[in-house]
Amino acid sequence: MHYRIIVFLALFISSVSSVAQIDSAVKEMRWKVTTLLMQDRSESYTEFHPTYFNGIGVKYRTRYLTVRAGVEHYGYLEDERSNRIKLGIEKGILLLDRIRPYLAAQVYTYHNKDKYYVEPSIYNNNSGYVVESNYFGVGGMYSLGLEVIITKYISLAVETRFIHESITRDSKAENFKGEFLWRDSGKRNSSKYESFGMVTFEIRLP
Repeated sequence: MHYRIIVFLALFISSVSSVAQIDSAVKEMRWKVTTLLMQDRSESYTEFHPTYFNGIGVKYRTRYLTVRAGVEHYGYLEDERSNRIKLGIEKGILLLDRIRPYLAAQVYTYHNKDKYYVEPSIYNNNSGYVVESNYFGVGGMYSLGLEVIITKYISLAVETRFIHESITRDSKAENFKGEFLWRDSGKRNSSKYESFGMVTFEIRLP
C-alpha cells in the first residue's frame, strides 16, 4: 500500500512545481466542490491504512471565512458501514499566491452499522449467533490543513484532524435460525487523532 502513497506524493509535488503563478482570479471564485481522494484514520504518519474516494463536499468563501459541508462514507468490511455528515467553517491565509494553510472546525452526525458472527464453541454451549450493532452520535472536529493551488480552478489539500465524539450503541443478538437472544445498549465518549484525516481534490466554480 505504501507505493500508492509515494506515487501520489510524487504527482502532487511535480504538479505544484510545474504550475505558473496563480492570478487574482482565484480570489474572485467563491464556490468549491471537493472530492475526498484518500483518508487514513490512524494516528501514524508512517503506517498507512488508507481508504479512497469516500466523500464529497462543498465550500463557500465569504468575506471573512469559508463555510464547508460534506459527507464521508466508510465501508471497510462487507458487514461494516459508517457515515458522517459535517458542517463547519475554515479560515486560512494565502501565501505566494498558491499555498494556503488553514484551520477548520466542524460538527457532525455519525452513524455506523456493523455485524459479526460468533461460531459455536464450548464457551457458548455450542450455539453460534450473530450480533448486529447500530451506533448513533454527534461529534466535533478540529483540523489543521494545507491547500496547494495548482491552477485557478484546481487545488489539492491535506488535513490532520482531532476528533471528539459521543456515541450511543444499540446491539441485538440472534442465533443462526434468526431467533432473538439478547439486546444491549451503551454510550461512550472518545477522542482521537487522524494523521491524514483528508486528502482532497478541490474544483473552483466560476
